[in-house]
Amino acid sequence: MRTVICATGLGYIRFGSPKLRLPIILGHEASGVITGIGKGEKELHPGDRVAVTNDYYVSGTCRFCMEGATNLCVNRRSIGSAENGSFAEYMVVPRSMILPLPDSVSFEEGALLEVLACCTHALHTQIRLEGNETVLILGPGTIGACAAMVVKAAGCKVIVAGLAQDAERLSILKQKTCWVS
Repeated sequence: MRTVICATGLGYIRFGSPKLRLPIILGHEASGVITGIGKGEKELHPGDRVAVTNDYYVSGTCRFCMEGATNLCVNRRSIGSAENGSFAEYMVVPRSMILPLPDSVSFEEGALLEVLACCTHALHTQIRLEGNETVLILGPGTIGACAAMVVKAAGCKVIVAGLAQDAERLSILKQKTCWVS
C-alpha cells in the first residue's frame, strides 16, 4: 500500500481534532493491491490495483448528501480519523471507496487522486474555469501543484508563486507543468 500524509494528518498529530476518534490509525490518501474481497463482489479480485477514497461512511440522507456534497455529510466517517486508515498494514473498506487503478498510473500517483479530485472539484465546479483565464496559485505544495496541473489541463495560463524556501518545488513545476514566478 502507498500512502501520502497531508496537512490534515499532520494537524491530527500536532493538535488533535474533534473529528479524530482515538485510538485510530492515520492515513486517508492511498492506493494498493486488493488481498481479499467480500462475499458477492463480482467486479474486483485479489491482485487488482486500486486507489481508495476516504469516505468510509456517508448517510446518503442528510441535506448535503442529497445535494451530492457527501464530503460535507453530517454523519460522515473517514478513514484515518474515524476508521483505521492506510498507515495500517491492511485496511478493510466498503466497496464504495474503491477505484480501479490502471497499470499506467503508479501507486504514488494513485495515492494522490483524492488531492487531485479536491483541486478538480474546486477549480471546475466552484470556480468554473473557461480555458482563457490566467490563474495565480499561491504556494507550490501538493495542493498547489495539483491545482496547477488542473488549471493547465483546462487550457488556462498558470502562474505559481512561492517563497524563497519553495525554490526547488517551483523549479520542478516550471519544468513539468506550468509557468512559475
